Amino acid sequence: MASRTRKIYSEATEAASHVDNAADNLAFIHTSFSRIFEQNSQIFEQMMRAAHEESLRFVNKRLERTSHALEDCRQVDGFPGLMRIQQEWLLKLAEDYFEETQRFGDILRDFATTATGNTIATATEPAPFRRRAEESAREAA
Repeated sequence: MASRTRKIYSEATEAASHVDNAADNLAFIHTSFSRIFEQNSQIFEQMMRAAHEESLRFVNKRLERTSHALEDCRQVDGFPGLMRIQQEWLLKLAEDYFEETQRFGDILRDFATTATGNTIATATEPAPFRRRAEESAREAA
């Protein structure tokens, strides 16, 4: 009877240990996801702020160039002069859009690099279940 009681106690202890391990693993996963979500929301906020600032810079630049083109139109005589101003304005428009595309690409690449680095750092943290498995392997050896 005593051996049976010990066996039941041993099985109950082992079951409780598994429940504790599962709870630890779930807590670790929850903490990891929470941390990743927080990091990503901060990166997203920074990215939106940078995109907003860059968009404002671009719009201001385009308004300034359009204003100069309109001033030049007032001083020109004849149709060929207007065509020259229009061609210059279109050329600068294409240049500005090309530059803006490059700038946005650089911004997005920088944020993607940052986000990837944060995710890798979080993912390489040792999980509690991995630590327990390593400890069990050491004890068995």
